[in-house]
Amino acid sequence: MSNQVIDQLIDLEKILLTHSCRKNAGRVATLLHDDFMEIGKSGRQFDKARIIQSLAGEDSTPIYSDGFKGTVLSDTLILISYRTSMDPSFATGALRTSLWQKGDDNMGIDGWQIRHHQGTPFVQ
Repeated sequence: MSNQVIDQLIDLEKILLTHSCRKNAGRVATLLHDDFMEIGKSGRQFDKARIIQSLAGEDSTPIYSDGFKGTVLSDTLILISYRTSMDPSFATGALRTSLWQKGDDNMGIDGWQIRHHQGTPFVQ
């Protein structure tokens, strides 16, 4: 698996952090697997429909991100990890992981969709 695929998925993660993408239900739906599940930093679980609804109602506070890393788990699974914060100093925020799964090329972006996402709170 090439670093180009990892870079592409990291770029998609960054796009998902933009409010223009988060408020676009169709765009989000394309990036999330039908069996998507998230465990948010609040500890609550979200399926695809609930996360699309939740993102559409968010305010427009900027989301800062850094520390992106990709790990190839198999030919069809890549783990992307990074951290986010609403504070540019990253005094608090969430450590995040997304499990990207490669499926049918007619789904997602070149067949890649997020199957699972988790956010865990951190404090510096």
